Amino acid sequence: MLGCSPPDYLEVPTPRGFTVDEGTWRCDIARFEQFLAAVGGVEGSLECDGDCYVAGSRLEGFIAQRQAGGEWNESLTEAYPDVESLAEIEALALFFRTCQADREQGSASLPGTLQV
Repeated sequence: MLGCSPPDYLEVPTPRGFTVDEGTWRCDIARFEQFLAAVGGVEGSLECDGDCYVAGSRLEGFIAQRQAGGEWNESLTEAYPDVESLAEIEALALFFRTCQADREQGSASLPGTLQV
């Protein structure tokens, strides 16, 4: 599991695969392995010293593209078996951006490498 600090300015999304415990927002990234490979180009080891930024940016681009094309609805998830809702996709994008922000601020207490 990969962890980062919960964003102060937002209610932390906790759809399937996400938890908040002891002040750490965690995501079971392995649940979304196929989706992340297909949409974010994330395969194998994920290190949050740049990879989180790339994954977050690609997911945000995916969301923006689908919204602009009128495809941002729950039927979109049918193409990705390991994603059950749009909330999961949005939470993943926010999660990766937040993890990257933590790494840039030098948070040494959170794990920075995840094997998927």
